[in-house]
Amino acid sequence: MIISVMGATGGLMPVRDERIPEGLPMSAGYTPGVFIGTDDGFKAVVGGKGGGTARVAQDLVEGLTEDQAVALAKKVIAFYRENGQAPERLGATIDRVGFDKFKNAVL
Repeated sequence: MIISVMGATGGLMPVRDERIPEGLPMSAGYTPGVFIGTDDGFKAVVGGKGGGTARVAQDLVEGLTEDQAVALAKKVIAFYRENGQAPERLGATIDRVGFDKFKNAVL
């Protein structure tokens, strides 16, 4: 699966990671999250969407190791598979079920 990673230069880079299962359509709204590399590890933000009905991503957690970020992406995908209703995107699923329920399920 391809996840979005924000590099030190600030640009989003698609990154293929074989440890994350395939199965979600790949666009900004369907990725398991954006993982931003920082000096203290990875920061995960979820639910963002561009376009005419943009949605600002929500901060989920900071200070993740690479392995923790991969494990989190897998949990987010599992949550979306169990709770998402086609054709909604991850942010819409989070809005519908509630951020706290989502956060408790994946962390």
